[in-house]
Amino acid sequence: MYNMWANQRLLAVLNGLTEEQLDRDLGSSFPSLRATAYHMWNSEGIWLQRLQLLSPVLPPARDFSGSWQEFAQRYSRQNEQVKDLIATASD
Repeated sequence: MYNMWANQRLLAVLNGLTEEQLDRDLGSSFPSLRATAYHMWNSEGIWLQRLQLLSPVLPPARDFSGSWQEFAQRYSRQNEQVKDLIATASD
């Protein structure tokens, strides 16, 4: 699955950055690489919940205050959940 492959590549690069680099103000629509990564996590998590017909739908980073490594683990787990959903979906 392309999305999972791309996310893994992105995380591999981001995991090699310092906290300062992750939080540096980029002057963009999302202020930092961390904020951009959390936005991706939220967006993909919301779509996963919609596909699972869950309610209410909650952004995964909404109340998240963990470490970068914890985020990376949760985001990777979410990618696995998408993969599993696709593998078990009926026509």
